[in-house]
Amino acid sequence: MPDTTLPPSSQRPFLRRMLLKAGKKFLRWNGEFQTRHSLISTTPRIENHEFHWVTALEARWPAIREELDRLLEHPEDIPAFHQISPDQKRISKATVLNDKIMEQHDGTIHSILRSF
Repeated sequence: MPDTTLPPSSQRPFLRRMLLKAGKKFLRWNGEFQTRHSLISTTPRIENHEFHWVTALEARWPAIREELDRLLEHPEDIPAFHQISPDQKRISKATVLNDKIMEQHDGTIHSILRSF
């Protein structure tokens, strides 16, 4: 695996240092901007009452569970994340390994998934 650590700032080209500094300032500004203009709380925990749809979703849990149970009858038919959204493949690197594990331990994984 290549070394991804950056050299000391004095060894990096001036333009790169300036771009990194400007990028950090922009990200801080953007976070503060979004916090000021958010329509919901920006606290780490957001209460359910802030979303009008939560009550309806909670009321439908039996139908949602029934659909999940039907899907889990054939877990091999459930697409992997990178199959649904190919542009996310870089964060779904272990997909080949996961597929092999699923093949080897299908019964175990299926029973674990059904317990949820």
